[in-house]
Amino acid sequence: MPQSETPPAPIIALACAEPSMTPRAEAFRAAWSDGPAPDLTETGRIWSKTRVAPDALLLFAGATPGTQAIARMERLRDTFRAAGVDVPLIVETRKSADLALSRPASAFVSPALTEETLVARIRETIRQSVRMEEARLRRAVLGPLPVDREALRHPSGSLMVAGAGQAAATALTQAGLSLPIEGALTADAVCRRLTQTPHRALFVDMPLDRTCDILQKVNADPRLASLPVLAMATADDEVDTLAAAGCGDVVLRDADPADLGIRLRTLLLAGARRHLADALLRRFRALYLENGAELPAEAFDAYFARLTAIVKARGRAPLVRTLGDLHPAPLPPRAANDDPLAPVVGDPIRSTILAASREEDFVARVSGRGDMIVLRDAQALAGLSRRVGAIIATTSFV
Repeated sequence: MPQSETPPAPIIALACAEPSMTPRAEAFRAAWSDGPAPDLTETGRIWSKTRVAPDALLLFAGATPGTQAIARMERLRDTFRAAGVDVPLIVETRKSADLALSRPASAFVSPALTEETLVARIRETIRQSVRMEEARLRRAVLGPLPVDREALRHPSGSLMVAGAGQAAATALTQAGLSLPIEGALTADAVCRRLTQTPHRALFVDMPLDRTCDILQKVNADPRLASLPVLAMATADDEVDTLAAAGCGDVVLRDADPADLGIRLRTLLLAGARRHLADALLRRFRALYLENGAELPAEAFDAYFARLTAIVKARGRAPLVRTLGDLHPAPLPPRAANDDPLAPVVGDPIRSTILAASREEDFVARVSGRGDMIVLRDAQALAGLSRRVGAIIATTSFV
Protein backbone atom coordinates (compact mmCIF):
# COMPACT_ATOMS: atom_id res chain seq x y z
CA MET A 1 0.00 0.00 0.00
CA PRO A 2 1.40 3.43 -0.89
CA GLN A 3 2.60 5.38 2.11
CA SER A 4 3.51 9.06 1.82
CA GLU A 5 5.20 10.83 4.72
CA THR A 6 5.59 14.13 2.86
CA PRO A 7 3.08 16.70 4.13
CA PRO A 8 0.82 17.69 1.22
CA ALA A 9 0.38 21.29 0.16
CA PRO A 10 -3.28 22.22 -0.37
CA ILE A 11 -3.73 24.00 -3.70
CA ILE A 12 -6.24 26.82 -4.10
CA ALA A 13 -6.80 27.85 -7.72
CA LEU A 14 -7.57 31.56 -8.05
CA ALA A 15 -9.73 33.19 -10.71
CA CYS A 16 -10.45 36.90 -11.17
CA ALA A 17 -13.63 37.75 -13.06
CA GLU A 18 -12.35 41.27 -13.73
CA PRO A 19 -8.85 42.84 -13.71
CA SER A 20 -9.62 45.06 -10.71
CA MET A 21 -9.69 41.95 -8.50
CA THR A 22 -6.03 41.09 -9.13
CA PRO A 23 -4.75 42.95 -6.02
CA ARG A 24 -7.28 41.08 -3.87
CA ALA A 25 -6.12 37.77 -5.33
CA GLU A 26 -2.48 38.68 -4.65
CA ALA A 27 -3.31 39.61 -1.06
CA PHE A 28 -5.01 36.25 -0.56
CA ARG A 29 -2.07 34.44 -2.14
CA ALA A 30 0.25 36.09 0.38
CA ALA A 31 -2.03 35.08 3.27
CA TRP A 32 -2.50 31.47 2.09
CA SER A 33 0.49 29.87 3.80
CA ASP A 34 -0.86 26.32 3.46
CA GLY A 35 0.35 25.79 -0.11
CA PRO A 36 0.35 27.12 -3.69
CA ALA A 37 -2.37 29.44 -5.01
CA PRO A 38 -1.93 29.36 -8.81
CA ASP A 39 -4.08 31.18 -11.34
CA LEU A 40 -6.25 29.30 -13.83
CA THR A 41 -3.53 29.10 -16.47
CA GLU A 42 -1.06 27.51 -14.09
CA THR A 43 -3.77 25.26 -12.62
CA GLY A 44 -4.57 23.95 -16.09
CA ARG A 45 -0.88 23.37 -16.75
CA ILE A 46 -0.49 21.42 -13.49
CA TRP A 47 -3.48 19.25 -14.37
CA SER A 48 -2.19 18.54 -17.89
CA LYS A 49 1.24 17.48 -16.65
CA THR A 50 0.47 15.71 -13.37
CA ARG A 51 -3.30 15.09 -13.27
CA VAL A 52 -3.34 16.82 -9.87
CA ALA A 53 -6.42 18.95 -9.20
CA PRO A 54 -6.65 21.82 -6.70
CA ASP A 55 -8.38 21.40 -3.35
CA ALA A 56 -10.69 24.32 -4.15
CA LEU A 57 -11.43 27.02 -6.71
CA LEU A 58 -11.75 30.59 -5.43
CA LEU A 59 -13.43 33.10 -7.74
CA PHE A 60 -13.09 36.82 -7.05
CA ALA A 61 -16.15 38.06 -8.93
CA GLY A 62 -15.83 41.82 -8.46
CA ALA A 63 -18.53 44.40 -9.15
CA THR A 64 -18.94 43.63 -12.88
CA PRO A 65 -17.80 40.04 -13.44
CA GLY A 66 -16.73 39.18 -16.96
CA THR A 67 -18.38 36.20 -18.58
CA GLN A 68 -15.19 35.06 -20.32
CA ALA A 69 -13.25 34.51 -17.09
CA ILE A 70 -16.19 32.73 -15.47
CA ALA A 71 -16.64 30.45 -18.49
CA ARG A 72 -12.96 29.56 -18.40
CA MET A 73 -13.16 28.71 -14.72
CA GLU A 74 -16.25 26.57 -15.27
CA ARG A 75 -14.61 24.63 -18.11
CA LEU A 76 -11.73 23.76 -15.82
CA ARG A 77 -14.13 22.74 -13.07
CA ASP A 78 -16.02 20.52 -15.51
CA THR A 79 -12.72 18.92 -16.58
CA PHE A 80 -12.00 17.93 -13.00
CA ARG A 81 -15.53 16.62 -12.52
CA ALA A 82 -15.32 14.51 -15.69
CA ALA A 83 -12.19 12.90 -14.22
CA GLY A 84 -14.06 12.02 -11.03
CA VAL A 85 -12.67 14.87 -8.92
CA ASP A 86 -15.21 17.15 -7.24
CA VAL A 87 -13.52 20.49 -6.58
CA PRO A 88 -15.52 22.92 -4.42
CA LEU A 89 -16.07 26.42 -5.78
CA ILE A 90 -16.04 29.38 -3.39
CA VAL A 91 -17.21 32.71 -4.84
CA GLU A 92 -16.37 36.06 -3.29
CA THR A 93 -19.08 38.51 -4.30
CA ARG A 94 -21.73 40.87 -3.01
CA LYS A 95 -24.06 40.16 -5.95
CA SER A 96 -24.38 36.44 -6.53
CA ALA A 97 -27.45 37.14 -8.67
CA ASP A 98 -25.15 38.67 -11.32
CA LEU A 99 -23.28 35.40 -11.84
CA ALA A 100 -24.51 32.99 -14.49
CA LEU A 101 -22.95 29.80 -13.13
CA SER A 102 -23.81 26.56 -14.90
CA ARG A 103 -23.50 24.65 -11.61
CA PRO A 104 -24.12 26.06 -8.13
CA ALA A 105 -21.22 27.37 -6.09
CA SER A 106 -20.26 25.41 -2.99
CA ALA A 107 -20.16 28.58 -0.89
CA PHE A 108 -20.30 32.36 -1.10
CA VAL A 109 -18.19 34.78 0.92
CA SER A 110 -18.24 38.55 1.26
CA PRO A 111 -15.50 40.82 -0.15
CA ALA A 112 -15.50 42.55 3.26
CA LEU A 113 -13.59 39.65 4.85
CA THR A 114 -9.97 40.17 5.76
CA GLU A 115 -7.55 37.81 4.05
CA GLU A 116 -7.01 35.97 7.35
CA THR A 117 -10.74 35.37 7.83
CA LEU A 118 -11.10 34.33 4.20
CA VAL A 119 -8.33 31.76 4.66
CA ALA A 120 -10.20 30.30 7.65
CA ARG A 121 -13.45 30.06 5.66
CA ILE A 122 -11.64 28.33 2.78
CA ARG A 123 -10.15 25.76 5.14
CA GLU A 124 -13.56 25.00 6.65
CA THR A 125 -15.17 24.68 3.22
CA ILE A 126 -12.48 22.21 2.16
CA ARG A 127 -12.93 20.18 5.33
CA GLN A 128 -16.69 19.94 4.82
CA SER A 129 -16.10 18.94 1.20
CA VAL A 130 -13.78 16.14 2.35
CA ARG A 131 -16.40 14.90 4.84
CA MET A 132 -19.05 14.72 2.13
CA GLU A 133 -16.65 13.03 -0.29
CA GLU A 134 -15.72 10.48 2.37
CA ALA A 135 -19.38 9.74 3.10
CA ARG A 136 -20.15 9.24 -0.60
CA LEU A 137 -17.14 6.94 -0.95
CA ARG A 138 -18.10 4.70 1.96
CA ARG A 139 -21.70 4.53 0.75
CA ALA A 140 -20.61 3.64 -2.80
CA VAL A 141 -18.07 0.98 -1.80
CA LEU A 142 -19.60 -0.52 1.32
CA GLY A 143 -23.28 -0.16 0.48
CA PRO A 144 -26.02 1.01 2.83
CA LEU A 145 -25.40 0.60 6.53
CA PRO A 146 -27.91 -1.17 8.77
CA VAL A 147 -30.68 1.32 9.35
CA ASP A 148 -30.58 3.51 12.42
CA ARG A 149 -33.67 5.63 11.93
CA GLU A 150 -32.78 8.11 14.64
CA ALA A 151 -29.24 8.65 13.35
CA LEU A 152 -30.18 8.80 9.68
CA ARG A 153 -33.33 10.89 9.89
CA HIS A 154 -33.36 13.76 7.45
CA PRO A 155 -33.45 17.34 8.63
CA SER A 156 -36.96 18.72 8.81
CA GLY A 157 -36.40 20.78 5.69
CA SER A 158 -37.09 23.95 7.61
CA LEU A 159 -34.95 27.02 8.13
CA MET A 160 -34.29 28.16 11.69
CA VAL A 161 -34.50 31.95 11.94
CA ALA A 162 -33.15 33.85 14.92
CA GLY A 163 -34.70 37.30 15.06
CA ALA A 164 -36.75 38.93 12.33
CA GLY A 165 -37.79 36.51 9.62
CA GLN A 166 -39.16 38.90 7.01
CA ALA A 167 -35.89 39.17 5.06
CA ALA A 168 -35.53 35.39 4.94
CA ALA A 169 -39.14 34.88 3.85
CA THR A 170 -38.81 37.44 1.04
CA ALA A 171 -35.50 35.95 -0.11
CA LEU A 172 -36.89 32.42 -0.18
CA THR A 173 -39.79 33.62 -2.31
CA GLN A 174 -37.36 35.33 -4.69
CA ALA A 175 -35.41 32.07 -4.98
CA GLY A 176 -38.56 30.06 -5.67
CA LEU A 177 -38.15 28.04 -2.48
CA SER A 178 -41.08 26.92 -0.39
CA LEU A 179 -40.15 25.57 3.01
CA PRO A 180 -41.25 26.21 6.58
CA ILE A 181 -39.52 28.79 8.76
CA GLU A 182 -39.20 28.30 12.50
CA GLY A 183 -38.32 31.32 14.59
CA ALA A 184 -36.75 32.02 17.97
CA LEU A 185 -35.61 35.17 19.75
CA THR A 186 -32.99 34.00 22.26
CA ALA A 187 -29.78 32.01 21.96
CA ASP A 188 -31.02 29.34 24.37
CA ALA A 189 -34.27 28.91 22.43
CA VAL A 190 -32.39 28.66 19.12
CA CYS A 191 -30.04 25.95 20.39
CA ARG A 192 -32.83 24.03 22.10
CA ARG A 193 -34.93 23.87 18.94
CA LEU A 194 -31.95 23.04 16.73
CA THR A 195 -31.04 20.06 18.90
CA GLN A 196 -34.64 18.87 19.23
CA THR A 197 -35.33 18.90 15.49
CA PRO A 198 -32.55 19.06 12.88
CA HIS A 199 -32.79 22.02 10.51
CA ARG A 200 -31.02 22.59 7.23
CA ALA A 201 -29.51 25.94 8.19
CA LEU A 202 -29.63 28.85 10.61
CA PHE A 203 -30.42 32.43 9.54
CA VAL A 204 -29.66 35.18 12.06
CA ASP A 205 -31.03 38.72 11.76
CA MET A 206 -30.18 40.35 15.09
CA PRO A 207 -27.87 43.06 16.44
CA LEU A 208 -24.18 42.17 16.44
CA ASP A 209 -23.84 41.34 20.14
CA ARG A 210 -26.86 39.03 20.17
CA THR A 211 -25.73 37.33 16.96
CA CYS A 212 -22.31 36.67 18.49
CA ASP A 213 -24.01 35.21 21.58
CA ILE A 214 -25.97 32.79 19.39
CA LEU A 215 -22.85 31.81 17.44
CA GLN A 216 -20.93 31.15 20.64
CA LYS A 217 -23.62 28.77 21.92
CA VAL A 218 -24.05 27.03 18.57
CA ASN A 219 -20.30 26.54 18.17
CA ALA A 220 -20.07 25.09 21.68
CA ASP A 221 -22.51 22.27 20.85
CA PRO A 222 -20.78 19.45 18.89
CA ARG A 223 -24.16 18.33 17.54
CA LEU A 224 -24.36 21.61 15.61
CA ALA A 225 -20.77 21.68 14.37
CA SER A 226 -21.72 21.27 10.70
CA LEU A 227 -24.78 23.53 10.72
CA PRO A 228 -24.43 26.27 8.05
CA VAL A 229 -25.12 29.78 9.35
CA LEU A 230 -25.93 32.96 7.44
CA ALA A 231 -26.15 36.25 9.33
CA MET A 232 -27.18 39.79 8.45
CA ALA A 233 -24.83 42.69 9.17
CA THR A 234 -25.23 46.46 9.20
CA ALA A 235 -21.72 47.41 8.03
CA ASP A 236 -18.59 45.83 6.55
CA ASP A 237 -16.72 45.74 9.87
CA GLU A 238 -19.49 43.56 11.29
CA VAL A 239 -19.21 41.22 8.31
CA ASP A 240 -15.66 40.17 9.16
CA THR A 241 -16.45 39.90 12.88
CA LEU A 242 -19.36 37.54 12.22
CA ALA A 243 -17.45 35.44 9.69
CA ALA A 244 -14.55 35.08 12.11
CA ALA A 245 -17.06 33.99 14.78
CA GLY A 246 -18.23 31.08 12.63
CA CYS A 247 -20.76 32.32 10.06
CA GLY A 248 -20.48 30.54 6.75
CA ASP A 249 -21.78 33.65 4.97
CA VAL A 250 -22.66 37.20 5.97
CA VAL A 251 -24.84 39.60 3.97
CA LEU A 252 -25.50 43.30 4.50
CA ARG A 253 -29.05 44.21 5.45
CA ASP A 254 -29.50 46.34 2.33
CA ALA A 255 -28.71 43.38 0.05
CA ASP A 256 -30.95 42.62 -2.91
CA PRO A 257 -33.52 39.94 -1.90
CA ALA A 258 -32.68 38.03 -5.09
CA ASP A 259 -29.03 37.85 -4.04
CA LEU A 260 -29.96 36.79 -0.51
CA GLY A 261 -32.23 34.11 -1.96
CA ILE A 262 -29.39 32.58 -4.00
CA ARG A 263 -27.12 32.55 -0.97
CA LEU A 264 -29.82 30.98 1.18
CA ARG A 265 -30.40 28.30 -1.46
CA THR A 266 -26.67 27.49 -1.40
CA LEU A 267 -26.69 27.37 2.39
CA LEU A 268 -29.73 25.09 2.56
CA LEU A 269 -28.27 22.68 0.01
CA ALA A 270 -25.02 22.54 1.98
CA GLY A 271 -26.97 21.91 5.18
CA ALA A 272 -28.88 18.96 3.73
CA ARG A 273 -25.71 17.37 2.34
CA ARG A 274 -23.76 17.90 5.54
CA HIS A 275 -26.52 16.35 7.63
CA LEU A 276 -26.52 13.17 5.56
CA ALA A 277 -22.72 12.98 5.58
CA ASP A 278 -22.56 13.49 9.35
CA ALA A 279 -25.17 10.80 9.97
CA LEU A 280 -23.41 8.24 7.77
CA LEU A 281 -19.95 8.89 9.22
CA ARG A 282 -21.22 8.68 12.80
CA ARG A 283 -23.19 5.53 12.09
CA PHE A 284 -20.17 3.91 10.44
CA ARG A 285 -17.97 4.57 13.46
CA ALA A 286 -20.61 3.38 15.90
CA LEU A 287 -21.17 0.18 13.94
CA TYR A 288 -17.61 -0.87 13.14
CA LEU A 289 -15.82 0.37 16.22
CA GLU A 290 -18.03 1.09 19.19
CA ASN A 291 -20.59 -1.71 18.68
CA GLY A 292 -17.98 -4.38 17.96
CA ALA A 293 -18.95 -5.26 14.37
CA GLU A 294 -16.05 -6.22 12.09
CA LEU A 295 -15.65 -4.89 8.57
CA PRO A 296 -14.75 -7.69 6.13
CA ALA A 297 -11.14 -7.45 4.95
CA GLU A 298 -12.17 -7.49 1.29
CA ALA A 299 -14.48 -4.51 1.87
CA PHE A 300 -11.64 -2.63 3.54
CA ASP A 301 -9.32 -3.37 0.61
CA ALA A 302 -11.94 -2.17 -1.89
CA TYR A 303 -12.42 1.04 0.09
CA PHE A 304 -8.67 1.67 0.28
CA ALA A 305 -8.23 1.14 -3.46
CA ARG A 306 -10.94 3.70 -4.27
CA LEU A 307 -9.61 6.18 -1.72
CA THR A 308 -6.11 5.86 -3.15
CA ALA A 309 -7.40 6.80 -6.61
CA ILE A 310 -9.31 9.80 -5.22
CA VAL A 311 -6.47 11.33 -3.21
CA LYS A 312 -3.95 10.62 -5.97
CA ALA A 313 -5.81 13.19 -8.06
CA ARG A 314 -4.82 15.73 -5.40
CA GLY A 315 -1.18 14.69 -5.26
CA ARG A 316 -1.49 12.63 -2.09
CA ALA A 317 -1.35 9.04 -0.89
CA PRO A 318 -3.33 7.67 2.06
CA LEU A 319 -1.68 6.33 5.19
CA VAL A 320 -2.72 3.08 6.85
CA ARG A 321 -2.05 2.54 10.53
CA THR A 322 -3.13 0.17 13.24
CA LEU A 323 -3.78 1.57 16.68
CA GLY A 324 -0.71 -0.37 17.77
CA ASP A 325 1.38 1.76 15.40
CA LEU A 326 0.22 4.94 17.09
CA HIS A 327 0.55 4.12 20.77
CA PRO A 328 2.48 1.79 23.09
CA ALA A 329 1.13 -1.46 24.44
CA PRO A 330 -1.76 -1.19 26.94
CA LEU A 331 -0.90 -0.48 30.53
CA PRO A 332 -0.68 -3.67 32.62
CA PRO A 333 -3.92 -4.40 34.50
CA ARG A 334 -3.91 -3.93 38.25
CA ALA A 335 -4.35 -6.82 40.59
CA ALA A 336 -7.52 -6.67 42.66
CA ASN A 337 -5.59 -5.99 45.87
CA ASP A 338 -2.96 -3.58 44.47
CA ASP A 339 -4.76 -0.42 45.43
CA PRO A 340 -8.48 -0.59 46.16
CA LEU A 341 -8.82 3.20 45.81
CA ALA A 342 -7.15 3.47 42.40
CA PRO A 343 -9.37 3.56 39.30
CA VAL A 344 -9.35 0.61 36.94
CA VAL A 345 -7.19 1.37 33.90
CA GLY A 346 -7.68 -0.37 30.58
CA ASP A 347 -6.00 1.29 27.61
CA PRO A 348 -6.37 5.07 28.01
CA ILE A 349 -4.04 5.92 25.12
CA ARG A 350 -6.17 3.89 22.72
CA SER A 351 -9.25 5.74 23.93
CA THR A 352 -7.43 9.05 23.49
CA ILE A 353 -6.51 8.26 19.88
CA LEU A 354 -10.07 7.31 19.06
CA ALA A 355 -11.36 10.49 20.69
CA ALA A 356 -8.84 12.64 18.81
CA SER A 357 -9.56 11.14 15.39
CA ARG A 358 -12.16 12.86 13.26
CA GLU A 359 -15.20 11.17 11.77
CA GLU A 360 -13.82 11.65 8.26
CA ASP A 361 -10.80 9.59 9.34
CA PHE A 362 -11.52 5.94 8.55
CA VAL A 363 -11.41 4.10 11.89
CA ALA A 364 -12.84 0.59 12.04
CA ARG A 365 -12.27 -2.89 13.39
CA VAL A 366 -11.32 -4.98 10.35
CA SER A 367 -11.68 -8.75 10.31
CA GLY A 368 -8.30 -10.40 10.90
CA ARG A 369 -6.46 -7.06 11.18
CA GLY A 370 -7.78 -5.36 14.30
CA ASP A 371 -8.44 -1.66 14.74
CA MET A 372 -7.36 0.14 11.57
CA ILE A 373 -6.97 3.85 10.87
CA VAL A 374 -6.80 5.27 7.34
CA LEU A 375 -5.72 8.90 7.04
CA ARG A 376 -5.92 10.75 3.75
CA ASP A 377 -2.39 12.12 3.90
CA ALA A 378 0.54 12.98 6.16
CA GLN A 379 -1.10 16.28 7.09
CA ALA A 380 -4.04 14.38 8.58
CA LEU A 381 -1.59 12.20 10.53
CA ALA A 382 0.20 15.29 11.85
CA GLY A 383 -3.14 16.79 12.91
CA LEU A 384 -4.12 13.61 14.72
CA SER A 385 -0.77 13.58 16.53
CA ARG A 386 -1.26 17.19 17.64
CA ARG A 387 -4.75 16.50 18.99
CA VAL A 388 -3.56 13.38 20.83
CA GLY A 389 -0.70 15.35 22.35
CA ALA A 390 -3.04 18.11 23.49
CA ILE A 391 -5.36 15.61 25.19
CA ILE A 392 -2.53 13.72 26.89
CA ALA A 393 -0.91 16.97 28.08
CA THR A 394 -4.07 17.94 29.95
CA THR A 395 -5.11 14.50 31.21
CA SER A 396 -3.84 12.47 34.14
CA PHE A 397 -3.78 8.72 33.43
CA VAL A 398 -3.60 7.15 36.88
